[in-house]
Amino acid sequence: MFRFKKRYFLFCICLSLFGEQASAQQEFDGLRGTHNWIGFSDACNSLYHHLAQQAYHYLEQRAKGIAGIKTLAQWKERQLWTRKKLQEVTGAFPSRTPMNEKITRTIEKEDFRIEHIIYESQPGYYVTASLFIPSKIKGRMPAIIYCSGHSNTGYRSYQNILVNLVKKGFIVFAFDPAGQGERLQYFNPSTGKSDFQWPAWEHSYAGAQVFLTGNTLANYFIWDGIRAVDYLLTRKEVDRNRIGITGRSGGGTQAAFIAAFDERITAVAPENYITSFQRLYQSMGPQDAEQNFFNGIQQGIDMADLLLVRAPKPALIIATTQDMFPIQGTIETLRELERIYNAYDQPAQCKMVTDDAPHASTKKNREAMYAFFRRVLNNPGDTTDQQYKPLTAEELKVTSTGQLTTCLKGETIFSLNKKEAELKMQSLEKKRNYTPGYFSAIVQNAKSLSGYQEPDQLAIPVFAGRAERPGYSIEKYLLKGEGDYMIPYTVWKPAIPSDKVLIYLDPSGKSADAATGGR
Repeated sequence: MFRFKKRYFLFCICLSLFGEQASAQQEFDGLRGTHNWIGFSDACNSLYHHLAQQAYHYLEQRAKGIAGIKTLAQWKERQLWTRKKLQEVTGAFPSRTPMNEKITRTIEKEDFRIEHIIYESQPGYYVTASLFIPSKIKGRMPAIIYCSGHSNTGYRSYQNILVNLVKKGFIVFAFDPAGQGERLQYFNPSTGKSDFQWPAWEHSYAGAQVFLTGNTLANYFIWDGIRAVDYLLTRKEVDRNRIGITGRSGGGTQAAFIAAFDERITAVAPENYITSFQRLYQSMGPQDAEQNFFNGIQQGIDMADLLLVRAPKPALIIATTQDMFPIQGTIETLRELERIYNAYDQPAQCKMVTDDAPHASTKKNREAMYAFFRRVLNNPGDTTDQQYKPLTAEELKVTSTGQLTTCLKGETIFSLNKKEAELKMQSLEKKRNYTPGYFSAIVQNAKSLSGYQEPDQLAIPVFAGRAERPGYSIEKYLLKGEGDYMIPYTVWKPAIPSDKVLIYLDPSGKSADAATGGR
């Protein structure tokens, strides 16, 4: 990047930023003072800001394209394009194989029953679910798929909503997402719990693995939901033309994702999720693995596209004004969606309800959701949200042991991805052995996959100060990388010159080995 005189000994500690812990600062007293550089004071977030700026660039390009759409024909063309792009960034789904569905047991209640079900969304990859069926069935009934948010117990944490819906005459199908409820991916038999305290970690840990093989965790989650629709359509009680889907938080993500890919779903009502990526990145940033499409933003996808692609089918955005998903992004997304629904001359089919609350389900919003599904699924009646006596954990247990891993010992995301990795490694070995010029293309392939950008010019480092130590000195520098990303480093120079140069990187930071007696 730049050259030092050959006689200097270069000792460079990167991967951390100015602003170490106080104890390290005391040992590293000669390097204090960088907090006075206001322009670099947010160094710990500089990489995030750099990546966010790249996202804003692509989102701005998308916004300009959307702004240029004037006619219904153009909107329809955009929908076709969006459908294709969504599939590209999600990846090809598995083949539709036999689901081998099984009702494990049935729980009879006063005016509804619960059928506990296990089905295979992929061979050996089991999904735990429950079907809530009203006692009074008149012909084929409307059905609603309920997607669980980030709860350790899966859909069981949302049972009062499920009971409200079934008592209002809807068939309700709720299933556990991977990593939640009875589908823990990292179940520890010695503790009887997941190795992770929170479902988001179960998701993102698995997500990092599937990214390495070119897959996405969204693919797994969406396919589970599509197979849920497949199962509903096997039931004689269900009207295939009246299927809705909803869920809150992570369940809102799933509801929006699944509905975007499955045209058999009549109406969608995502809750506490829909905003815009620009507003999300300006606030708390991207969420766990299944909530991100690989290269999605670069390919021109925003949250609005999940609902835009379905227009003019009914959609209700459920939001709260104090949500961690920024309400401003929700409002802006609704404005964009209103344009396509107006172009279809169906403005009443896309609405939003809000309540002044944090990231939570509120009575007002629940009742708006009931009213929405009653209207669009042609099931009129009372929309009052009631409180019911909770079902017991035993009543809601699907498997005999309470966990698939100890009951059926089926596939996990890890085991499925491991098989995929092995197949790809076999293919890779063939390329290594039989593809002319394969190795000469490795570096270019790595650059393409990593998103590496060749710097357009060599930056001149910013000299931030020098500290003298017995027998050597330490100099501080900041080097500009891509965009506004600054790379902090130190140069250690011995009092007696040498022609040797060493670049040293420590994942614990620049001051990790800089204390007295340190490496």
